[in-house]
Amino acid sequence: MKALRILLVAAMVMMMVPVAFADITMEGEAEYAVTFETVDDGDTDTTNLTLGDGGRISFKGAAEKELDNGATVAVETRLDIKYDEIGKDYIRLKYMNGPLTVQMLKADRPGFMSKGLDKYVPEGPWYNCETTGERDISFAYAGEGMKFVGTLNVMGSNTVAVRPFVEMGLGAATLKAAVEYVTEFPTNTDADGPTKTTMGGGAGVEAGLGAITVGASGAYGIIGGTDDMGDDVEDVNKMSAYAFMKMGVGAGTVGLAGGYNMETADSYDNDKTSVQVNAGFEQGNIIVPGLTVKIGAGFATITDENDNETTKTGGNFKLVYGF
Repeated sequence: MKALRILLVAAMVMMMVPVAFADITMEGEAEYAVTFETVDDGDTDTTNLTLGDGGRISFKGAAEKELDNGATVAVETRLDIKYDEIGKDYIRLKYMNGPLTVQMLKADRPGFMSKGLDKYVPEGPWYNCETTGERDISFAYAGEGMKFVGTLNVMGSNTVAVRPFVEMGLGAATLKAAVEYVTEFPTNTDADGPTKTTMGGGAGVEAGLGAITVGASGAYGIIGGTDDMGDDVEDVNKMSAYAFMKMGVGAGTVGLAGGYNMETADSYDNDKTSVQVNAGFEQGNIIVPGLTVKIGAGFATITDENDNETTKTGGNFKLVYGF
């Protein structure tokens, strides 16, 4: 039923858009992915091989119309078809007038924790200050060398997030920063239930140094709240940091990166941590125009609060064709 609903919504949008909008663009992307990963926790050693399940076909559509006052209104939509599901669709409404852009529904939320390349990451960031929702409204103002985006996110029926974001150009470097405050209220059927709050922020910088691009980013968040009795619960602190470099080699691009995560709380015997390194290569227009190959490999060590260690080793291979 969900897949049928998504297809019907996409079909209705495509039928209605030409009537109201003048400029229409459509594009698609097909991806086939193979992922290999081993996980060793000291007691067991598990190997996972995913063939094709990580693939997808995505369709994007956009329609714009210029108003009499010079502003532009637009509708953007995306539909993902995967091996076992159809979903992750969005419909976005935009109003653009000079430096001001207003978005509604699933707004585009800029991030600052770049991986450099789309490569295999054995352990993602534990906190990245990028809370997302399905019903948003955002206001963006782009001036010379600076951009500001303020977003109000609504997730489900009981979670609200506020997230201001700023981006600045500093010569050859670009600085990005964001803060967020997320509140999860009790549900309607459990009005006296627990609450959860997340406060955090982070920043990232990226710079081009000739043929080499380097970047670094970090985020820190505090997750707290109250229990069923209204008493404060223990705060959990999370921190993530990531750094990368990439450079052109022949017709392709290679990249190296490293990441670090930490989670702390008063009740932990030790801090939870993870350290990882990964590498990637990608090259476009392989064999035929529009076909890109992406290869990645990585290693991570994760230590829990009891000092138990788990290692992850793996890699992936992707073929991506844009049409």
